Amino acid sequence: MEDSELRAMAADCLRSDYRILETYRWEPGAPLDLPVTVFAGRDDEIDDDALDGWRRHTTGPVRIRRFPGGHFYLRDRPGVVMRAVARAVAVAEPPKSSC
Repeated sequence: MEDSELRAMAADCLRSDYRILETYRWEPGAPLDLPVTVFAGRDDEIDDDALDGWRRHTTGPVRIRRFPGGHFYLRDRPGVVMRAVARAVAVAEPPKSSC
């Protein structure tokens, strides 16, 4: 990058991303009461059993969507994936309130 200000902004973002990766610790909790849609590339090395593992984090339905491509499938067809995300959000019902 030629622009030092832009380079500094990008470096700050990358540092934040790595800080999250280094410090995040998952803590078990009660499953969420909401639908989950799992996205993956058809050629990605992750298997269906691993994707199906998201079921333990919700009492709602889980849908697995595979797209053409590998780990970076989003780069190849961003419009298709974004439409799928929008549909998944649009059909999701909000959790039942306890109020």
